[in-house]
Amino acid sequence: MIASINFFSEVNYLAVFVAALAYFVLGALWYSVLFGKIWAGGIEEMGIKMPKPDKGQMGMMMLKSFSANLLCAFAMAFIIRVDSSYNMTTAIKLGIACGAGLTLSTAVTT
Repeated sequence: MIASINFFSEVNYLAVFVAALAYFVLGALWYSVLFGKIWAGGIEEMGIKMPKPDKGQMGMMMLKSFSANLLCAFAMAFIIRVDSSYNMTTAIKLGIACGAGLTLSTAVTT
């Protein structure tokens, strides 16, 4: 059985939190230290002007980003929990988890 109420009692919350934190740290490194200047240059080449956010905006953006990463980590935990029974109900629930958890997490941060 997929997506029973037991999912929330069986999920390893520490693992989900660590995965979200790792995703957040990797993203921060990726878009700042590692490839920040290259990324910003590419954005400017496309004619997009990105104003520098103030401290309040930056804090809110970081909170939204971490929340989206946490949502993504929960979606991945759900996908990993899914057993291998293939039926329409499983497909619908898995599609909802992927759509809401993975795609929405990206849309929230952009």
